[in-house]
Amino acid sequence: TLELKAYAQSIKGDYAGSSRIYERSLELYEKLDDKENIIYTLTSLGINRYNDKKYEKALDYLEKSQSMLKEIESNSTKLTTVLYLNLSYKYFGQKYDLTKIQELIKQSENISYRTNFRLYELLEDRTYLDTAYNQIQDKADAMENDLKQKFLSYPIQKKIIEEYSKIFS
Repeated sequence: TLELKAYAQSIKGDYAGSSRIYERSLELYEKLDDKENIIYTLTSLGINRYNDKKYEKALDYLEKSQSMLKEIESNSTKLTTVLYLNLSYKYFGQKYDLTKIQELIKQSENISYRTNFRLYELLEDRTYLDTAYNQIQDKADAMENDLKQKFLSYPIQKKIIEEYSKIFS
């Protein structure tokens, strides 16, 4: 699917390419009035813009996603949306709500290495960095050597490893 291709491009650090795909998807979902997928796509666009250091655009997408999340009962992207929204607020020096984040963390079963790393950045709690690092190492250990090197060279994984080395060395 298009979303899978967009997600893969995002993982590799091609945020602009990924965003172009998500923008096409967003148009389609808006025509279909598919609120769940609109929210997912807005959040994905917000994450891409955040990762690409386009914080104002990230805030715009994430605030739209957040306001739509309030309209429907969906937990699929709630933690991610609130997390990146709060990271954007933090970047701009605005107030953000940690109680909502902590509540959503408790409700979450599987938190990805990307989310754990961003939780570390927001909450400044080393346990999230440690978890993110271990998650990428576990994934990498299950790969062939050349694929492993490629995976560990992607932007988020690279940042996790660098930050982990600084903090835990």
